[in-house]
Amino acid sequence: MTLGYTIPAGFPAVACPSSWLRRILQNIIHNSLKFTPEGGRITVQTNLRSEGVEIAVIDTGVGIENSDIPKLFDSFYRGRNTLSSSVEGVGLGLTIVRHLIEQCGGKIEIVSQVDKGTIVKVIFQESSD
Repeated sequence: MTLGYTIPAGFPAVACPSSWLRRILQNIIHNSLKFTPEGGRITVQTNLRSEGVEIAVIDTGVGIENSDIPKLFDSFYRGRNTLSSSVEGVGLGLTIVRHLIEQCGGKIEIVSQVDKGTIVKVIFQESSD
């Protein structure tokens, strides 16, 4: 498994406590690790957007059915591709992640293709401090 990240020098701080940001990224990256087979890739990228700072976690994992994406943030929901596998979890991780992101004034977006991978984008406002 390869995990890479890119954070440009001088990147602005975001309006989110560092402990929350750490938990958000740990959860998203952990999900990518769970659903990306051996030999796959996970990349973390940061970008400046007009609406703020974007952090994207991109993987070459099993992907998510389009019909499952809106339900991923529901408590205890597990996508169909996890029900028959030995992947552990109760389905609370993304619920917590979305709550933390929204408390920071941010948003989360997921784009995925089955058997191709998933992109999770989190967008935060820049910190005014």
